[in-house]
Amino acid sequence: MSSPIARRLARYRLRQRSTLAVADGIRGSLHLLPARQRRRMANVADRLRSCAVTQYVVARTPVDDATYVQVSNRRACKIRVCPQCLYRAACRDRKLLEAILTHLWQELPRARAILCTLTTRNRPFFSGLGDMLRDHRKALERFWTSRRIVRSTLGAFTAVELEIRGTREQPEAGVHSHSIMLVPPEYFAGDVPAIWHAEFRDLWRKAARLDYDPIVDVRVVRSPDGADDRDAVFGAIVECAKYCISLEGLFEHENPDTIHCDGLIAAAILDAFHRQRLHRLDRCFADAKKRLRLRA
Repeated sequence: MSSPIARRLARYRLRQRSTLAVADGIRGSLHLLPARQRRRMANVADRLRSCAVTQYVVARTPVDDATYVQVSNRRACKIRVCPQCLYRAACRDRKLLEAILTHLWQELPRARAILCTLTTRNRPFFSGLGDMLRDHRKALERFWTSRRIVRSTLGAFTAVELEIRGTREQPEAGVHSHSIMLVPPEYFAGDVPAIWHAEFRDLWRKAARLDYDPIVDVRVVRSPDGADDRDAVFGAIVECAKYCISLEGLFEHENPDTIHCDGLIAAAILDAFHRQRLHRLDRCFADAKKRLRLRA
């Protein structure tokens, strides 16, 4: 069995090969793209390749100290379909959310956390992704600013995620969001929640302006032993502040050393996600972030 350091190095190298696959996939699909996109996507492919080849990863073992992995990249592309940069962005978001929650619990020690997932039906990938993302973000704005939610909760951190579903011939876009929201202790007065699951579903249906009942998952964050402690909440951060794009539908793995990427799907994602905010901080979370910045 390989060591944790060896497994970590292997994951970094897998992300590096995946970034090269995205660059090659986009470069190989340029002739299929509209003329207005070709120049921009050619530049994106060059930046992705530069990001992959300039990343430096090495395991170091100092004298009388534990082995660690050193990673550096002076030409990080920060493109949303780059597995390397998605990983770094997810790590940064987790640290920020941990700092915000730690700060909030100093002010609100009795607040409890709830994990909320909001979804809508899939749409055709190439023709519906852009509209689906815009509709979901507008629905989140209406949902988190609705009077019922504002009166019952203290605030929330929300991350929008894209999952590529369907088949290779007919891909579908599944845009959904994960939120960690804090509620006051009286939210569960008498062990009864202030907002039942059915009401959450109706509020989301109204905010998203749907003509069907969407799938909504709302649950108190709990550890495996059933306790809703803070360690369990920090564990839920991994689910909430993860990659904004689920990469499983973007790649095909013929074998461990050969990775293929659908360049048309990658280009469609970049076009739809261009200048779109995928994270949202509401009320107490936004206030805590401002105070942390003033302290720094």
